[in-house]
Amino acid sequence: MTLSQIRNRIHALQRRFGLPLTVIRLRPYATQFCDQWAIAQDRNEPLPETHVFIRKLASAGFSLTTFSYLLPRLGRHREDNTIPHPLPTLSN
Repeated sequence: MTLSQIRNRIHALQRRFGLPLTVIRLRPYATQFCDQWAIAQDRNEPLPETHVFIRKLASAGFSLTTFSYLLPRLGRHREDNTIPHPLPTLSN
């Protein structure tokens, strides 16, 4: 196998498993944020700021095009006084 074939195979694997790997890497951040939200709501404290969470994800190296969907989703939870939950893991 040549170096270019190996490189092409690696790129194919990155395309195939890119989304599931991102979900796995994001899961701890999302779980921690949702836990902080639930604790703050239970103690009648101010809810965590969504912009801070998004900046934390960006500084951790995640460059997602779906950040624009995250802000309204968390805003609806804030308005409805509900606790956000991380999405379930992806299945093939």
